[in-house]
Amino acid sequence: MTAQWRQRAEVEMQRLTPPAQAVGLLGLHRDGLHLNAALGALSSEAPIDISDHPKLEKALSGARPWICSTSEQPHSLHSDKLDSIWWPLHGDGIALGFLVVFGEGLERNGKFLSLLSSVAGHLVHRLLQRLHHHRGPAVQTPFGDQSLGRDPSWPKDPRRRLVLASDDPMPTGGAEVSDASMLLQLALENPDGAAASVIFELDHLLISALTKRFLDTNLEAMLPLMARLPKSRKRLLKLMINAEDTQLRHDALHCLERWPDEQMAREVLPLAFSAENSVATAAARVLESCRDQKGFGVEVLKELRSLFSDSRAKHAQRRAMDLLIRFRDADAVPLLISRLDDPELTVLCRRGLAEITLVQNRWGRAAWQGWYVKHAHEPRSLWLLIALDNRDMEIRSRAIAELYAETGENFGFDPSAPSKQRKTAIARARETITPGGASP
Repeated sequence: MTAQWRQRAEVEMQRLTPPAQAVGLLGLHRDGLHLNAALGALSSEAPIDISDHPKLEKALSGARPWICSTSEQPHSLHSDKLDSIWWPLHGDGIALGFLVVFGEGLERNGKFLSLLSSVAGHLVHRLLQRLHHHRGPAVQTPFGDQSLGRDPSWPKDPRRRLVLASDDPMPTGGAEVSDASMLLQLALENPDGAAASVIFELDHLLISALTKRFLDTNLEAMLPLMARLPKSRKRLLKLMINAEDTQLRHDALHCLERWPDEQMAREVLPLAFSAENSVATAAARVLESCRDQKGFGVEVLKELRSLFSDSRAKHAQRRAMDLLIRFRDADAVPLLISRLDDPELTVLCRRGLAEITLVQNRWGRAAWQGWYVKHAHEPRSLWLLIALDNRDMEIRSRAIAELYAETGENFGFDPSAPSKQRKTAIARARETITPGGASP
């Protein structure tokens, strides 16, 4: 390695000191690991034969750094008794060596682990550039002493990051992606540890790694990490929601129940029509959790009304009607009224009208049309206000529960209270919902 390249590598490594007391770049040569760049009191006269250190060999071939105690240190790189972290450097299927850091408590310092991952990824990127540019029949390592001359590809700003294509749904390449996945592995092994606490800083690099973990790790173990990775989680779920594997679809739907996303509602809607009842039910719950979000009316309710109006597919028509009723879509009322005389849909239409309006009369089509002419201009919250004064306490209970769901307020209404007390609460609710408006 040339003095110029060594100096540039050390500039990047300086970002780790402090808290690291010493940092070394150990390159993998044919005869073992050589110390090619160093900061602090590090020295190594002879190469390190990794075959003599099983944990070191495992770290180099695996996806997890070696957190090494003083008693396990290979050779005497550092004269003081300090713990160390041996971070493997590999990319494009090539093992390059290690970035090793010495210091107290570094494995418990979340911000440092995040920075270590970034520095390692940057070094790997540059080492691969060097390797591919200078590799020849006798050159098997980027740490040879070929003269590089002036290297314009090296960034003037050592904090520069690799830029990932924003439209790539599944980035799998790049040194930083590989090293970020190692930090994800540390976080997965200890959800309450330092790595997990800062994993969000690498969110944009973890889509591929998170996907691999999603496929082979218990969902419950993944949830704490996914909560901290909104960008990776969103793109992952977009990939998994239509997977052929039923369990993967279930897991994706379970995640979307936890983290509703209105932009995913259109992706979920077809699953609500699945022949698998468990999938259809889970999809309906996910859509219901998005009901109050902006855009739900256009993305979901408008599409469901269109399906309900299409008589060519009876199954889809009935399922669309079920969902419109479940989501209490006030704009579906005229559609339900129009199909009251259809013998195959009469029962379902009557149930839907009763649940959406909370009017319990068994009217015919003409009576319902008359009611709707009077009340079409009102928000559904006013229909619920009328139901608060219903004789049936069950209807009053349903009305205040749905009014609370829509407004976040219960206005002090107790469905079991005396009539006078209920009317006072209803007046308070009406004044809040329609200030200065007339009573229905």
